[in-house]
Amino acid sequence: MTRRSGNKEPIPVRVFLAAALLLAPVIATASSHGDVLRLSPADGVLDLPDLPGVPEAGNWQLDIAESQAALGFASAGERWDARVDYPLGMPPSMRLTHTRRLTDKLGAGARMQHGADASEVLLNAVYAHKQNMRIRMAAGQRRIPGDENGGAPVVQQSYLLGARKYWRRTPWTDASITMYAGRARNSSGSMPEVFEDDGMAAADDLPWRDIGSSRIRGSSLRLGFAPAMHTRVELQHDFLRTSQYVHGRLLDSEAERVARVRLRQEFRGCVMLSGGYADGQGGRQLDLQLRHANWRVHLQQNLATEAAPSVWIGYSRTLGESGATATACARAQDDQRFEPMLSAAASRPVDFAYAPPPDLPVE
Repeated sequence: MTRRSGNKEPIPVRVFLAAALLLAPVIATASSHGDVLRLSPADGVLDLPDLPGVPEAGNWQLDIAESQAALGFASAGERWDARVDYPLGMPPSMRLTHTRRLTDKLGAGARMQHGADASEVLLNAVYAHKQNMRIRMAAGQRRIPGDENGGAPVVQQSYLLGARKYWRRTPWTDASITMYAGRARNSSGSMPEVFEDDGMAAADDLPWRDIGSSRIRGSSLRLGFAPAMHTRVELQHDFLRTSQYVHGRLLDSEAERVARVRLRQEFRGCVMLSGGYADGQGGRQLDLQLRHANWRVHLQQNLATEAAPSVWIGYSRTLGESGATATACARAQDDQRFEPMLSAAASRPVDFAYAPPPDLPVE
């Protein structure tokens, strides 16, 4: 297979690819002497058709700003991202993210973050069982350093398993279920003075890590359906149980259940009505929003109190767009699409949560 350009001699594709692979390290090395590096197909790289067995070339990017610096690499099957934030008057923080497409159906990612307030490691795995179904797994560990008053560092560990599936040409649009669990414990520090009751062992008889811990167990179930062409309804039920332990014995346990209903209705003339209702231990919440073209009216009311509702009126328009584009209505079906696999493997799941630090009774 060759390419011809006018009357020039044909250039074999394999020779071109070999030369590109040999020059790639040189270009990447030379980029370390500059402030900004952006390599993309728009920079004069010849656009060749996809060849079997040849991976798509990646792009390097280096950005340096006043309060942050980032270095990244992205290709069709792998991404690297390193970032350092150093805001004025604040401690610096670092984050390193790596995602990779292991197979056509499986992607994995890892993110490490370190700052003055906490350090975290998060692992993600995304499995596309079918084109309209995904299974997601996540595990994370976060460490909170001790304070100046002698407080002990806290180690938090959490796990999540979830699945989502959507349908087309049926009244049921999508369904998802998520389950997660987590634990937090004191890792080291001085011994506190703990109340002794019911024959519990004295604090001096146990290591610090066994004195206090907290655990969470939760789940979220969502079900969406479209009774009409431009109507979408979503039902959601969330459950969360938080338990506190002292000396390995249950001290306190609280369960919270929240039921939510969301509605989205589109009308002619680019008019959209969306709203939500939530009912749980924290009260009942009502949220309504009416949008017409670029105008938006938002009303929010806490039905558990006698406070007056909150109302916002806003106008937004993107400069430079034509009137037809600026007033285009968003479609309800857009909410059903999956994000790219590498992006999902690099992000934190919506329902991922850590157990709160142990709440020890002290004198």
